Amino acid sequence: MAFLEVNCRYCSSSSVIKAGKQNGHQRMKCKSCGRTFQSSYTYKAHKPKVSERIEEMLHNGSGTRDTARVLKVSPNTVTSHIKKNKRG
Repeated sequence: MAFLEVNCRYCSSSSVIKAGKQNGHQRMKCKSCGRTFQSSYTYKAHKPKVSERIEEMLHNGSGTRDTARVLKVSPNTVTSHIKKNKRG
């Protein structure tokens, strides 16, 4: 039996436990910071680092539609990321 080493996506701790399933995806809970996260994602916009890539592409002059096409997310996702970051 093989064990998959899963680290917390927030604090990088390796002390995580299973915390049920949501829409068929295993959820994990970090014992260190107490936050929960999915071990895999269906939609690409929820994956870690996508938000950073959106920010980087927009900062380098790429448009909303171009950014969405390259990252394979909805243009609405890029637009809501812009609005969310302008507020705070």
